[in-house]
Amino acid sequence: MSVYKKSKLLKSHRVEKGFSREKLSEGICDITTLKRYENEGMLPSEDNYRLLQEKMGGRPEQIIMSYDMGLFVDGDRYVEYENLLNNQKYDELRMKMQILKEGLKNVESVEKEQFLARLETLTYYDYTKEMLEIQEGLLKKSVPDYKDGEFSITRLYNDTELNLLNDIAITNDKIGCTEMAVKIFEKLDVYLEQAEDNKDSMIAVKIYFNYANTLGLRGQYEKSIDICKKGIALEKKNSCQELLYALVFNIGWLYDQIWMDNHDEKYKKAAKEYVGLSLALAKYFDESPINTPTIEGYYKENFT
Repeated sequence: MSVYKKSKLLKSHRVEKGFSREKLSEGICDITTLKRYENEGMLPSEDNYRLLQEKMGGRPEQIIMSYDMGLFVDGDRYVEYENLLNNQKYDELRMKMQILKEGLKNVESVEKEQFLARLETLTYYDYTKEMLEIQEGLLKKSVPDYKDGEFSITRLYNDTELNLLNDIAITNDKIGCTEMAVKIFEKLDVYLEQAEDNKDSMIAVKIYFNYANTLGLRGQYEKSIDICKKGIALEKKNSCQELLYALVFNIGWLYDQIWMDNHDEKYKKAAKEYVGLSLALAKYFDESPINTPTIEGYYKENFT
């Protein structure tokens, strides 16, 4: 069973549902005890945890357990398919998807349907309102309470659902609904802070990467740098390298933008160091034949 830290679940669910500590604790425990539960100063008993969650309208087993989690998709396949998608190898991706469909034709799974339809959408559609409606429809097959960027952060999402939420945020940004995109990314950031089971997944890094991009293009350079560093910290913790070069490049680009605003040479120096490191990482891991020449061109144009 996948389990959150109960303290974080209690606090996030209470805030999401609009309960004060006084209102929630009434009839179950005293306010000080609830505060200690939320701050990890005391582990709630099973009975108290159940009563508190039920009072907020949830069933603890639903809050802790994922829907249809990991029924057919493994992490290696996600990485393989995402790399094909990122490098625009659509024909190869479609071929692999067709083979997968044949192998899974007798598998009844909501996640299977979401996984395959999501990739088909990204290979055939441009970023439009129609695409957004398709993505939201796919998500609602397993997250029926999703509406206008609102979704619970007190349940466990599988990688396909997180990919769909990430896609929905990106599509909103592409069609001009940037505030909605930021709203979704902010909630995903809060979710990932507490969702221990998703922190070793590639999608967590992708979410930080895309969130940082959205902030950076809105001129929120410092906050974007902080989000990039979250992604890098996660990569270091999990000893992986996917998108590491891109996160490092983003920080360099962001420092370059800050330098353009204030002409403080320390930012130009930092920008050069990060972009140079990004180029070295891109060449070493040979992860993106499309992006490596772009990074090299940026370095030559701005720092040599």
